[in-house]
Amino acid sequence: MAPRIRDLAEGLRSQIEVRYPDYKSIILVCHSLGGLVARKYLVEEVKRGKELRIDKLLLFAVPNNGAGLASVAKYISWQHNQLAQLCAAIRN
Repeated sequence: MAPRIRDLAEGLRSQIEVRYPDYKSIILVCHSLGGLVARKYLVEEVKRGKELRIDKLLLFAVPNNGAGLASVAKYISWQHNQLAQLCAAIRN
């Protein structure tokens, strides 16, 4: 089963903390689902009251409002968490 976006965002947080502990300014360049992961990471860091080290965020083709194709793809892979989350974004 594919990991949920929040789990991927937690993984991103771990990678940043472990690999780049001394970096004060980080730029994230994200495509598609990666942009949703980065957004979730940033929101959770703000909720935790953490100082953001992400200085810039560059997004390419991020389905911020869901992905229409995800509603079709869910019939092919009905247990795919990320597709389900994209479909939920379409409904909201």
